[in-house]
Amino acid sequence: MDGLVEWQLTGSSALQLVLDPERCGGGLVTLQVGDVSSVVAAAADRGVQGLASRSGEVVAGYAATSDPDGNGVTIVQT
Repeated sequence: MDGLVEWQLTGSSALQLVLDPERCGGGLVTLQVGDVSSVVAAAADRGVQGLASRSGEVVAGYAATSDPDGNGVTIVQT
């Protein structure tokens, strides 16, 4: 489908992103992971900056950031 990308995360889960200029800047995604610290480190290795708690500090079990369009991304530890 034009404007759609999908990642198969596990055998039973996937993440889809759809290009929709009318809704740009209003999205929010929360990802549950086993180890937030590992995900934050891997993201930093790939150039993702700003993953921290809402107070600006890295907190065990929680990190959040926004993309350049204002869409929120939160990572929580299960």
